Amino acid sequence: MAPEGPFLHTERLVLRPPTMEDLGEYAPIFADPEVMRYIGDGSLRTPDRVAKSVARIRELFVTRGIGGFVLVERETGDILGDCFLVPIMRSGADPSDMTDRGPEIELGYRLKKDAWGKGFATEAAGAVLNWATGVGGPRLTEVVGVTHPDNEPSKRVLRKLGFDDAGETEAFYNMTTSLLVYRVERESR
Repeated sequence: MAPEGPFLHTERLVLRPPTMEDLGEYAPIFADPEVMRYIGDGSLRTPDRVAKSVARIRELFVTRGIGGFVLVERETGDILGDCFLVPIMRSGADPSDMTDRGPEIELGYRLKKDAWGKGFATEAAGAVLNWATGVGGPRLTEVVGVTHPDNEPSKRVLRKLGFDDAGETEAFYNMTTSLLVYRVERESR
């Protein structure tokens, strides 16, 4: 199965659309309670659910020119996690329906535990953001990041990338607690 969408390269990473062949290494990341602690409601995801997400991400690249990337460490070839650029899910929307999302486009990331604290999230998210706002990408002019108030590492990543604090909301992901929203605006290049 050939990947749909672009390949991005950084000093330490190759970012590419996920394939079903990645599931053996990719799906366990979504079954780790520590990794999923601040993702949505914190629920763990089965390999079947991850496979459905991969299919939706591939389709999103085709229909909207945005989607998700697996992060492959150049040195080892290991999948470290993912970084995505997707229409944000509003509370009350069907999480499996990508057409019932947005209009905001969200930048997000998840990494397996042994990749934490090494700058991979900032490196990957910076590459995706630059692609998203530049020539060859969808040329977005605004992107949001949403994080749980207790997720200090995620807040640091967003701030390093130039996102500004845009307040709190319960409008996304069916959350009963407020999430922090960050925004970055860039001129399309």
